[in-house]
Amino acid sequence: MGIEPTPSAWEAEVLPLNYTRAVEYSFLLSNISLPIMKIILNGEPYDIEPDMTVSQLVEQLGLAGKRLAVEIDREIVSRSAYAETRLGEGMRLEIVHAIGGG
Repeated sequence: MGIEPTPSAWEAEVLPLNYTRAVEYSFLLSNISLPIMKIILNGEPYDIEPDMTVSQLVEQLGLAGKRLAVEIDREIVSRSAYAETRLGEGMRLEIVHAIGGG
């Protein structure tokens, strides 16, 4: 009569390191399909999450708080409209960062 090992203790003794966990995670990840949308950002294809706003994209790009000009399909987006302007599949964005100097 002994104490039964926990499943994780058994795995640590019998199976190679992280064997079962790696299999579980790879299986779970292979069955997840995250929806994405494709836009054109500064002339290059770029994947974004559905329903993303200009404000969220600017933050994701690490440009929050910087002096920017954002254009969607050849129309300038005012800074006050960033949070409410939703991006859609196939939109063409140009983001220009103003740099001071002399």
